[in-house]
Amino acid sequence: MMARLLPVFLAFCLLGLLEPGVKAMAQENNAVEEIRKRIREREEEAEEQAREDEPEEEEEDGCFDLGCQLFAEILGELLRDPSSPLRGDPPPGYSSWGNLGLDLDGAWLLQERWSLAGRLTLNLSYLHLHAFGQLLFDPTGYLLCGATNAGLGFRGPFLFLNLFAGIFATDSSDRALLDFGVEARIFLSPQWVLELYNLNAAYYALRFHFLWLGLRYAGSHAGLGAGLNLSNYAGILLVGPSLRLSLWL
Repeated sequence: MMARLLPVFLAFCLLGLLEPGVKAMAQENNAVEEIRKRIREREEEAEEQAREDEPEEEEEDGCFDLGCQLFAEILGELLRDPSSPLRGDPPPGYSSWGNLGLDLDGAWLLQERWSLAGRLTLNLSYLHLHAFGQLLFDPTGYLLCGATNAGLGFRGPFLFLNLFAGIFATDSSDRALLDFGVEARIFLSPQWVLELYNLNAAYYALRFHFLWLGLRYAGSHAGLGAGLNLSNYAGILLVGPSLRLSLWL
């Protein structure tokens, strides 16, 4: 079943990235300069929206509480079900107590735009912690962003799944944003791993989205991968091919 669904899943993901890729090719080489300008504009819009929506905070809190309750129920079912595919022994190369990992990515975001990203991850049983950083640069300058996150992690013989939330910030704004995301690793075999990493940060009109989807060849404690990097900085989409080096204990 996994072998049949995998090509469909990959085709769906690639089609979803087609439109952003076309838009990214149309972007000028002054992407960093334009992103900084867009962040300032969206931050002003977000401040206005926050002032207008103050009376609605109680209703929003109710929706948030409902979402948290649903999330907790789903996780509870996964924990209680001994036959869940998220339970079981980890793949070769990962210890039973958890793992410490480092992922380093380099991406060409078309034209003269490049990005370097790193992620340090610690998994201890069901606890997941990680720090994320990305440097975007082009001929007009650079933009640095980063996040620290904590959440829940589930490990099994074929799947690693981490759900997390935390704080996100950029060097273009003094405001720290709440973020959330998911990381999934599907072990097609002990050596071949399909990886997905998604991070989202939002404060009203000011939003950031990061996605990495690719395939990695893994040894016992190191691996090399290739995939697609999609970054949305306050509405400006950049996408391109990426290479990844992974190390873990």
